[in-house]
Amino acid sequence: MRNVSILLADSDICLAQAVMHNLRAMGFSNITHVKTSADAVQAIRSQAVSFLITEWDIKGTSGVELVRYLRRSDESPNRGIPIIMLTGRGELTDVQSARDVGITEFVVKPFSAQTLFSRIEQIIDHPRPFVVAKEYVGPERRRRGLPPPGVADRRTTKPIAAVPSREGLKTPPGSPPVIFAADFAIRHQVGGNRPLTTIITPDILKDAQKAIDGMAEESFTWIREDLKTLQDSSDALKKLYSGFAFDAMKAATLSIKARAGTFGYRMASDVARLFFLFLTTDFKPTNPRHLIVIEKHVQVLMIIFAQKIKERQGVGADLYVELERLISVNR
Repeated sequence: MRNVSILLADSDICLAQAVMHNLRAMGFSNITHVKTSADAVQAIRSQAVSFLITEWDIKGTSGVELVRYLRRSDESPNRGIPIIMLTGRGELTDVQSARDVGITEFVVKPFSAQTLFSRIEQIIDHPRPFVVAKEYVGPERRRRGLPPPGVADRRTTKPIAAVPSREGLKTPPGSPPVIFAADFAIRHQVGGNRPLTTIITPDILKDAQKAIDGMAEESFTWIREDLKTLQDSSDALKKLYSGFAFDAMKAATLSIKARAGTFGYRMASDVARLFFLFLTTDFKPTNPRHLIVIEKHVQVLMIIFAQKIKERQGVGADLYVELERLISVNR
């Protein structure tokens, strides 16, 4: 599948390597990795990119802003490019925000070879029509072309139908909306009309997963850096609240959630998600008890990796329940 050109935009070198190993094991060899949104735009401008995989949290503008630029800007190098958001942000509001700016598919880290493949299969074998309208630019959000069961069609203006083309997609968003037929260009790049599942077989996906699993030991180097960031940020917040330390702590929890889960430490991933949700929804700098909640989460994460607790079972389950109780009584 050398004709398929994939652009990966991710500032996390650890997980970017895992994604690239995974894609190569599936048979994709033409992969370009960039670390910033600006470099992503430049790559799309300078070469033919079949589809983009981007993180939400990348250097420069966010992945969401990158998508908004590609979809809506008059200077976009490719408005209709399929985009997979592969990110540690996986709450419902995150999915909705990404959908509303025009993401094609969404994958939550931690990820597996199967989940990534399933989204790639969608954009290759089951591409959706593309909408250019005043309020929305992106793939048709109705996967079957119809509103959800029991929901009335809220379209007030009938869209104009069109065939997909690079020039046509430059149409400025406005009224009436234009809906372009599904584009099977990547299917032709893959070659023939064979379903992707007959090319990337279950055995190939097993090998792709092994490519991820093989990085587990290497990943500890990065995870230890995240743990140190958590400890340093926790110590700083005990002395004096700092927005910088707080943001660093949130970023580290998301990183651990993504890295630990991808490389087999589901327990650590679950604790990191619980920690991140506490920081974003409950934490109050003026509440001294919340510093204790933070300290306990850091301690539990240290214990998990020291004792190599992979699943939320036995001691792991007890630790998780205790953290949930601690958050509940200190809200």
